[in-house]
Amino acid sequence: GVRAAPSTYRSPTVRWQPPAAGSYLRGQKVRLTDRTSDGEIPLWSDEANIITEVDRFAEQAVVTGLVADRTYWAQVAAENEHGWSAWSPVARMRTTTGAPVQPPRPWVVEEGPGGTMTLQWRDEDDPDAPVEGWRLRYSVDPNMSLAQMYQGEIPGPYTQATLMGLFPGRTYYVQIQASNCKGASPWSESSHPFTIEGRQPLQCQKLAVTDIGSDRARFLWQPPPQADQVMQYMFRWATNPEFEDAASFKIASGGSVTGEVREFPAGTTIYASVAAENRWGKSDWSAAISFETRPVRVPDKPRAPRLVEATALGVKLSWPAVSGNGAPISL
Repeated sequence: GVRAAPSTYRSPTVRWQPPAAGSYLRGQKVRLTDRTSDGEIPLWSDEANIITEVDRFAEQAVVTGLVADRTYWAQVAAENEHGWSAWSPVARMRTTTGAPVQPPRPWVVEEGPGGTMTLQWRDEDDPDAPVEGWRLRYSVDPNMSLAQMYQGEIPGPYTQATLMGLFPGRTYYVQIQASNCKGASPWSESSHPFTIEGRQPLQCQKLAVTDIGSDRARFLWQPPPQADQVMQYMFRWATNPEFEDAASFKIASGGSVTGEVREFPAGTTIYASVAAENRWGKSDWSAAISFETRPVRVPDKPRAPRLVEATALGVKLSWPAVSGNGAPISL
């Protein structure tokens, strides 16, 4: 009887038992079809048949050129000096899908702000090995030493990804890999090199006041991406929302996202904003905030002093501490 290997891709192995001894064979042939009539009965036709001729002593044959994930029916016939035999009983088989082939190299589509780069690639759209997902890795070395992996697998229908957190001034290479339930393809060739251009920082966010006095205030803000590239912050304040005649000064970065400002006028509405600066320029000013400095009030009335010590040169007096109501006390 004719039978097929239980696990096949696009080139299944068909095996059979040759005719009884005593039949001198000249040759044998195998035919396959994927056409059926009603009830899954094989439909043999010249257009549908795949014919493979084999040696007269053969007991198996590898049939190539089939489509993955498809059902086929196979038969074998033998020839002697009197002609060809009838076709053997039918054997049913099904090819399986395979792992994707190596994808082509990706290419750069667009460079974005803050060290981001968008890449794209082409899906070969092989019906015999459909892609279910993509993986991406990148490195400053074209041989991918110390490569970093893109976080998460990219679903099969998508052929684009955006890398983030790349360092300005560095040259990168990218490779992609396709995968499905049968395995993963080889990694693609490395992309053509691309260099992240240096840009000024993005805008600082969420500027807030954490402590307010009559003439000072402390501030906190969210730094832009790649804060380690920030050299310093610029702070400005004014008594009007248009920042006319604004006062500005620098705050050393040092990894800090806080600052203290002194010499505000007491009891006044203050408008403030902050910007980041790196070697390529300064960011836009952050969204402005406003707050009220505390008004200055006269100190509370001190209590009567008491004599602590008297000498020929003078006296030493003592009295309870007095509240300055938010302002320094001077005598």
